[in-house]
Amino acid sequence: MKRLPAILLLLSASCGQAHSGTTPSASGSTVPSPTTRVTPSLFVIAESNPACGSSSCTVAIVDGKGRVRARQTFKRQPQPVVGCEGGWIYSSIQVAANAAYYLDDTGVVRRLSATGPATAVARFPIRSSQQVSWFGVSPDGRKLMAAIMVYTPLSPSWNPQQGCPVHEAGRVHEEIDLATVGGSTTMLSDQTNPQQVTSVVGWDHTGPVAVPDSHMAYIGYIGGTVWGGPAVHLDLQGQPVGGSIGGPNCSPLFGETQAGNVVCYDPKRPTVRDSAGKELWALKALDPSDEFSYGLVALSPDASHVAFSLNSKCCYTFDPSVIRSRDGVRIGLGSAFQPQGWLDDQTLIGARGSVKATCSGCPPDFAPTTLGIIDLARPSEVRDLGISGTFLGVLQGQ
Repeated sequence: MKRLPAILLLLSASCGQAHSGTTPSASGSTVPSPTTRVTPSLFVIAESNPACGSSSCTVAIVDGKGRVRARQTFKRQPQPVVGCEGGWIYSSIQVAANAAYYLDDTGVVRRLSATGPATAVARFPIRSSQQVSWFGVSPDGRKLMAAIMVYTPLSPSWNPQQGCPVHEAGRVHEEIDLATVGGSTTMLSDQTNPQQVTSVVGWDHTGPVAVPDSHMAYIGYIGGTVWGGPAVHLDLQGQPVGGSIGGPNCSPLFGETQAGNVVCYDPKRPTVRDSAGKELWALKALDPSDEFSYGLVALSPDASHVAFSLNSKCCYTFDPSVIRSRDGVRIGLGSAFQPQGWLDDQTLIGARGSVKATCSGCPPDFAPTTLGIIDLARPSEVRDLGISGTFLGVLQGQ
């Protein structure tokens, strides 16, 4: 398979739960209505296309009509220059505790809610100009855990036109840190020249989530990847506990739902599993000899639907988007929409756009414009939100 030039990927696959509507009963109490559904009103995006593609990044809290309720622009930590194949997959923004949390270039994590200005909640160390930081926030917003991979500065003698990066002599190490909001930041571990690099990619109701064998964001990674490999839970000492999320041989590259369900990615036949590894259902198997493979996938909160894009030919060229349900129903979305996540069990959010060549001589690829929303009851209608960016997650408690 041919490979793509290295790119930075900034996504999160966290999804919210459905909120049922209510109707008065004969006794005056309220009971769930089977026909009334309230879409979560607020969600988080990283604005613009590409999102956070430079040193600055804008995080926004948006309502279902595309109106921005809160917005903050910040400077990201610079991407370290390591090796010849590009940088790491990492996110400067996480969604938890009914807010967006973002990590800036000074190591400060701030909390942005829809009801007030951003406030600092934690600080992680800046050890070098050549480091990458991953972090997760507990569902209650009280604790944060970070993994920090530290390289030495680039050598002044290195000529970028004459080969791979050259670093100054010194110690290369990775540390795992735990911060308590209103308290201190504690180093849990510090490993010199680790054989495997651990990335903290989130925090669910079981505990911090990490990819214990993270890889460089080299050629061939799929747009939308969040976790970058098989994931495990960590305890509050930063040590792995239990087995792999999704069971053996599962690469839940696009994260999990709030209930802990995941899509175990496979280019020809992804499967939907619970966190313990029980297979719930599988997507249609693609012919191993043809040119098509599964691209970005997004699992609905109740694990009943998977929205995905198809890749074709070489280089992960974008083809049509599709929704498939657990009972086998297929809903075609065409090539003018690329799914990014779910607002609830019946509402899909993604990028509107078109398929065209992005450079001279390049194969056609998807060029996003603005975000749109699709209701499963009317899949041919895409409601334009009038704002561009990448969906990161639903605010809970709205």
